[in-house]
Amino acid sequence: LLPTADAGIVCLRDSEANRLAMPNKMYDYLFSGLALIKTAPPTGDGILGRIVEENGCGAGIDATDPAAAAALFRAWADDRVALAEKGRRGRELGEREFDRQRLAGELEALLQSVVA
Repeated sequence: LLPTADAGIVCLRDSEANRLAMPNKMYDYLFSGLALIKTAPPTGDGILGRIVEENGCGAGIDATDPAAAAALFRAWADDRVALAEKGRRGRELGEREFDRQRLAGELEALLQSVVA
């Protein structure tokens, strides 16, 4: 069902720990070609913020500001081409950086080098 959605929301409370978080649902959204909306932190701070902003695959919102969230939703609803482009960039990012087969191969090589 995810590919039928327009965007995926990663809702996290803004905290130091969550600035290091990369929730599993982020990967589901990327590989489904969805634009990402993240709530914590609302700016480019943190790992998820850097991923979203550096790759142009979504936006951050302040979860305590419903007017800002509504404005983002309206803007994306009015520009479906830009929204689809964010989703396309996210899919490319997922395939480039988070491919399971490649990552499993890298882990296997690392473990073999440690054992050797």
